[in-house]
Amino acid sequence: MLLPPDPDHEVVTIDSEFWDRLDELKSVTLGESGSVRLGEQPIPTAHAAALVNFHGRGEPWNSYVAVNRNGSIDVGFGDRGGRDTKEREGEDARVFNLISLVGYS
Repeated sequence: MLLPPDPDHEVVTIDSEFWDRLDELKSVTLGESGSVRLGEQPIPTAHAAALVNFHGRGEPWNSYVAVNRNGSIDVGFGDRGGRDTKEREGEDARVFNLISLVGYS
């Protein structure tokens, strides 16, 4: 999450022009390296505009990129960011997909 200097200050106006621009950014081209898909479905919330993916288990908000009215950007990786598993001793563990996390940043 990228935080602004004042989290209560609204610096982003989420209007139809903003949504049009966000729609253009569903996929960002990275030159010859390919592209990054930020999200498919635009969803407004009380404090943010989000591009949400419904892949994986099909759960809402499985992964997303959200631009908050205060200028902060929030990214959720959902099941692409990690998964729950068992250690050799049978203990619960959370495994993070570092290639996905670092490559997306």
